[in-house]
Amino acid sequence: MKPRFSVVVCSIEPTRLAECIGAYDRAFAGEAFQVIRIEDASSLAEGYNRGMASAQGEFVVFTHDDAWPISDGVADRLAAHLAVCDIVGVAGATLAMNGFWGYCGQPHTHGHVVTPAAGSTLVDALVWGAETPRILGAKLLDGCFIAARRSVAADLRFDAATFDGFHLYDSDFALRAHAAGLAVAVVADVTVFHRSIGDFGLKWQRFHEKFLAHHRSLLDTVPPRPCRVARIGFRNLVEAAQGITPEKIFSLTPRLRGHGDGTRISGATI
Repeated sequence: MKPRFSVVVCSIEPTRLAECIGAYDRAFAGEAFQVIRIEDASSLAEGYNRGMASAQGEFVVFTHDDAWPISDGVADRLAAHLAVCDIVGVAGATLAMNGFWGYCGQPHTHGHVVTPAAGSTLVDALVWGAETPRILGAKLLDGCFIAARRSVAADLRFDAATFDGFHLYDSDFALRAHAAGLAVAVVADVTVFHRSIGDFGLKWQRFHEKFLAHHRSLLDTVPPRPCRVARIGFRNLVEAAQGITPEKIFSLTPRLRGHGDGTRISGATI
C-alpha cells in the first residue's frame, strides 16, 4: 500500500537528521508514511525537487531538518486541509510586499510557530494570528514546513536554477503557486517547532535581490502596517502543543490585528 504522506528533508548533519526523523515518527505515529532523506543537496530547491521525484505519497511535506510538527493527529489534519487546498504552511502572508512574509504586518500575516526561548531551556510560541483554521489566499509561506498535494508540487516544482542556495525558494514557490491560481493557505491547527529563527544576512539579501527581480510585477504596494506578534512562554514542547490551540490563536487575533480592547500584546516586533 502506498503511503499517504511523503516527507522530504535535506540535511548534511546526521545528528540533526536523526532527531528530525525521530520527531516525524512520533508525529505520524500509526500513519504509513515515507521519509526521503537528501543528504547531499546543493540547495533546498534542488534537494526538494529530487526528493519529490521519489515521493510515493498523495501528499508531500517539505521540512527543514530542525523543524517538525508537535500537534496531535497531524496526518489527518493535513489531509483535511489538502482535500480543499493545493499547498499549506504554518506561517505566511496574504500580501507579498517583498520576499519576507513577516514584513507584511497586520492584518496580513498569519499563523504560528514554536521556537526555543532565547537564553533558556524554555520554548516560546510566536503567534501572528488567524481568524479561521484555514486562511486562504496566502501569497508567501515560511519554508520551515510546507505540505502540498504531490501532483501539484511536481508540476510547479521549486526553482532550483534561480534559488540555488538556501533562501527565498519558499517565497518563490508560494508566490508562483498563488499567481497560477492554486489554493495556498496558512493553517492554524498544526503546530510546528522550529529550532531556528532565520538568517537574514548577506546571503539572504543576495537571494532577495533575485526574488525582487523575478517577481516585482506580482508584489503588492500598500502602506506599511505594524508587525505585531504575540509571544507565549512554555516550559517544554508538550506544554506548548497542549496550550496552543486554534481557539487560543483566535482569541489573540483581534488584538494582534488592532481591533481588540486595547490590552497590550506582549511580544516582539519582527
